[in-house]
Amino acid sequence: MKATKKVTKKVTKKATTKSTNKHAHHASEIIYEYPANTPERYLQGGKFLFMAYGCAIIERLTPGGVYAYIVSNLSTGARRIISRRKIQLDKNDYCEIAARICTSPTRGDGVHTTDKRWCVEFVG
Repeated sequence: MKATKKVTKKVTKKATTKSTNKHAHHASEIIYEYPANTPERYLQGGKFLFMAYGCAIIERLTPGGVYAYIVSNLSTGARRIISRRKIQLDKNDYCEIAARICTSPTRGDGVHTTDKRWCVEFVG
């Protein structure tokens, strides 16, 4: 019985470390300034928050009082609503949005070489 408990604790520790590493990885993608050569039309319709995985995140308050968070790919111009919330995003929630962008079809290339779109499609 004791051996089972020890194994469970080891698995839990590994799972926690892995999730922490993913969180840190998404946090390293967040950039608070957009490139100077970005076309203005990609950033229309709201307030620029940050950039991650080659996309700008734009916050827009809808007439119904809900905040819509739009992802705009800075290379292709593709746009998609990634989240709707009644409460405005806090900087602590930016990693969650970056994680959603990472799995989104709208995403572009990441900062790291392993996050380049072609590499993710080839491996994944």
